[in-house]
Amino acid sequence: MENHEVGQTIRDLRRAKGWAQLDLALLLRVSPSTVHKWEAGKSQPQLQQFKEMAALFGVAMDDIEIPEGPRARRRRETRAAEDHSPLHTPRRSPGS
Repeated sequence: MENHEVGQTIRDLRRAKGWAQLDLALLLRVSPSTVHKWEAGKSQPQLQQFKEMAALFGVAMDDIEIPEGPRARRRRETRAAEDHSPLHTPRRSPGS
């Protein structure tokens, strides 16, 4: 999930609670401009802030969808490319 999608999710969850950006900022001990940047997709919260938001919104962390970093994205793309390679032999699970 990209930053702008995460930001939209944060905005939707915040609005569902009836909170202004200032309300969420105060609860998370960040500035309102920080919340604005998250929602605009210009930056993303730290892991601890994701955890706090999930608790505040009453949702699972998966519902907010933490975006993957560049390293994880490259690993996933490399694995996907290998899986489609004609030289690739599918992984077998133990016991099969």
